Amino acid sequence: MKKNSIYVFLTIFAGALFGLTGLTPAFILSGSALSLLVVNSSMGIIFPVVGISLVFSVMGGLSSFVLFLLSGILPGLFLGHCYKKKEALPVLVTTASACHITGWVSLYFMYKSTQGSSLFEDIAKQFVISANTAMDQMVKNAGIPDAQKLISPLKESIETTGEYFKILVPAFIIILSACAGLLTVMLSKKKAGYNVTPFSEIYIPTSMSFICLVFCIAGFIVKDVNTLGFIANIIVIAFSYFVLCGVSACDYFLKKKIASDYFRIFILIAGLFILSLFFSGIIFSVLLLLGMTDASFDLRKLRRKAPKGE
Repeated sequence: MKKNSIYVFLTIFAGALFGLTGLTPAFILSGSALSLLVVNSSMGIIFPVVGISLVFSVMGGLSSFVLFLLSGILPGLFLGHCYKKKEALPVLVTTASACHITGWVSLYFMYKSTQGSSLFEDIAKQFVISANTAMDQMVKNAGIPDAQKLISPLKESIETTGEYFKILVPAFIIILSACAGLLTVMLSKKKAGYNVTPFSEIYIPTSMSFICLVFCIAGFIVKDVNTLGFIANIIVIAFSYFVLCGVSACDYFLKKKIASDYFRIFILIAGLFILSLFFSGIIFSVLLLLGMTDASFDLRKLRRKAPKGE
């Protein structure tokens, strides 16, 4: 009963947190807490908790309500059901991720119907405007002569980044949703008494490296703009998966030195955050290369340990 009270509080708190601040981590918190409530409680407790948390989410408006319902409440309900059925890890993560994708797609159409424009195009435009304004202000304060000529190439690259963002929106939605789904599962699986593959043992089949290579080659051959956009989204998603597996490999090797999961996660997050501030491109490339190498040569020897048929 005491555990259920904690899950009730966390679910309602997540609804209030998102309603007041719009912080997306509230989705993960509500999904994890609600899934554990589903596992340990009857539906008679769950319905009032869901109702109260949704009422709090309305404080941010109708869009907050819809987004919290689809990305916060539904993942928790479906995950709790999957935990009871002892589904495999890919099913758990896919279920939670699909709910998050549904939430973002719904938000996109709601924004388009109310504002008359594309949410992600407006985000890209705002990014370009903010970046250019910040640079202009920085140059003005520095008092550098002919500074506009110096920063014009940088402004062009910012414009290009904005255009890339609009093209890669599907990939970004899928990647962010998959990360949110994975975090929701990782936070709740142990408390649900559910043993799934540890994060340090997540790996990519060898065939993924070959498929990714094929798409990269196709990107140089294909000329159609729409097809190129599709290929670019596939490559970005695949590269993100390789980077995730690169982080998983780091966790695997770090695990041999540091037994505590919490301390190891703290070191990984803090280390990656600090290094990315100064060497973001290098860190991304190293993790990508590590993930690809592990997929190709099985550095952790995980596929050799797996039973036949898996």
